[in-house]
Amino acid sequence: MSSKECKKLVLTEFNNLRNACKSKNIIFVYGKGKRKSEEQRKYEMLEEWLNKLNTYKCIKSKNKSGLKRIYVSERFEGLRRKSEENITTEEGITERLNRSIQAEGIFSYIKSGMRYLRFRHRSMDKIIAEMKLLALAINIRKLSNKIIENKLGFIRYKEAI
Repeated sequence: MSSKECKKLVLTEFNNLRNACKSKNIIFVYGKGKRKSEEQRKYEMLEEWLNKLNTYKCIKSKNKSGLKRIYVSERFEGLRRKSEENITTEEGITERLNRSIQAEGIFSYIKSGMRYLRFRHRSMDKIIAEMKLLALAINIRKLSNKIIENKLGFIRYKEAI
C-alpha cells in the first residue's frame, strides 16, 4: 500500500469517526485514557497517524533520496581537533590530573572539614548565595594559609610514575 492510499484510508476513517461522534453527541474529555470513550481513543489514534503521515510526506518531499543529511561546522571540527591535541600532550595530561585532584579535595573539605552536608535554604538565589559564601570562606582560608607559610605560588601535582 502506498503512502497516498494509506493516508486516504486513514483520512476517510477519521472523517467517518468524527461524523459519528457528532451525531451521537459524544463529548471529548482531556486527561488519561480511563475516562475517555472508545470513539475518542480511536479518534485520537487516527489523528496521530494523520500527523505522522503528513510529517513523513514533508520530510520525504524535501529530501528526494529519503536519507537525512547531517552537516558539521568546519570551525567546530577544527576547534575539536585542537582541543584533542591539547589534552593529549604531556602538559594537558598534567592539567587534567590537577583539575580532578583540586575539585575532589575541595568537595571533601566542604563535607568533612566544614561539616557542610546540605543547603540551609530552598530557593535557587539563596542556594547560589550560600555557595558563594562557601567559596569565599574556602578562598580566604587558602590565602591565609599561603601567607602564613609564605608559599604564594601555584602548586602543580606531578603524575606519579
